[in-house]
Amino acid sequence: MIQVEHKDGKNITVTNFPEALKQADYFTDFANTHKSFKRFDQDRQAYW
Repeated sequence: MIQVEHKDGKNITVTNFPEALKQADYFTDFANTHKSFKRFDQDRQAYW
């Protein structure tokens, strides 16, 4: 188990760190194709 700090400053408990890394890698390149979601995508990229 590991504690990580969320981008908003909250602490999150990660119980399966190797799986969390796989998920982060998987979601990193996701993006909408519609330009109206540009701001949303920038926020999601900062999260992942």
